[in-house]
Amino acid sequence: MPLVLTKICYSCKQEKSLDKFHVDNTQSDGRQGKCKECRRPERRKYYLQDKEQILKKQCSDYKNPRYKKKRWAIRLKHLWGLSIKEYEEIYNKQNGVCAICSQPEIVVDKWGNIKRLSIDHNHRTKKIRKLLCDHCNRGLGYFYDNSTLLLKASLYLKEFE
Repeated sequence: MPLVLTKICYSCKQEKSLDKFHVDNTQSDGRQGKCKECRRPERRKYYLQDKEQILKKQCSDYKNPRYKKKRWAIRLKHLWGLSIKEYEEIYNKQNGVCAICSQPEIVVDKWGNIKRLSIDHNHRTKKIRKLLCDHCNRGLGYFYDNSTLLLKASLYLKEFE
């Protein structure tokens, strides 16, 4: 059986590559019948008609602790290959504080919850280092994880003490 890399949209009747169609596992070819371009106006119309209801549901989902923990577990596994248990082991080894400033996380997310400590990692190798608070994690990021720049910044601050 030959591998099909294109599909004809039943709305605009144009032949397009499969990546121009949304995934739909209920279809035999695994893609929706209408291309993304043709679906965009109807999706937009649906969203605008039910915007308040959609946002209300999203907000309630995000506030639901079970949903939030499940979403976090998927993200942990996908990005870092960690389970919640492994994250908690690292967290407990650090006594729940940032590896740099030795303070607990204080930054609050847009739903009013205190954020978790961030997973610091080497951007080249993706190897996990430790957990950092939001401020320290961003600080390292602003210095591009460059120890020479951080040392220069430290010397600069000492100069004006």
